[in-house]
Amino acid sequence: MKWSAFQRRNGRPDDYELWAARQEPFPRLGDCLVPSCPEGAGHYIGLCPYHFLRYIREGREGNA
Repeated sequence: MKWSAFQRRNGRPDDYELWAARQEPFPRLGDCLVPSCPEGAGHYIGLCPYHFLRYIREGREGNA
């Protein structure tokens, strides 16, 4: 739940710690799909930020 929705529902601006304690982390995207890359994926297509930017510069081959 977003912080703004939590505030509207509870009406108290001082409950940030309560809201933050209930939040779940985003699921991990796995490792970068480039076999020699040790980084974790930073984009839903499975590439780390470096390889994703390179993919963009190369013209988005495959239009993923």
